[in-house]
Amino acid sequence: MPINYERRDEIQVINVIIATHGSLAKGFKDAAETIMGPIENLDCYHLTMDASIDQFTDELIQGISEKDGDVIVLTDLLGASPYNATIRGISKFSDRNIVCITGVNLPIVLECVMKRNDMEIYDLADYLISLGKEGITQLSYKKFNEV
Repeated sequence: MPINYERRDEIQVINVIIATHGSLAKGFKDAAETIMGPIENLDCYHLTMDASIDQFTDELIQGISEKDGDVIVLTDLLGASPYNATIRGISKFSDRNIVCITGVNLPIVLECVMKRNDMEIYDLADYLISLGKEGITQLSYKKFNEV
């Protein structure tokens, strides 16, 4: 199914949450803001060693509940605690458009923030997943000289 990249008529900013282990989310936000300047509607949630998973989940669900409109949650690992907390949030707000994308990397964060005003949430999610897969490559001296 082709993705419709046309600009949306009625603009509603898609909220972005990065939820990761440790301070990785903060690092992604810091890097993105170094490149783009201050970014609104981009929140970070960190599962630290001294926090319980239940506490992290409650904070993430509270953060989702405070957002108006659609929410994309970018997590680091499929099946890990930030992902599982997000799934709980998605099930709690089944009447809302909330999407979780795993395997977050900096290109995904940058593109998500840049394209969130132009695409519907599910098209944006498909685009970001494709971008993430295509953006991982190998470069070595041997491979470079084969080209």
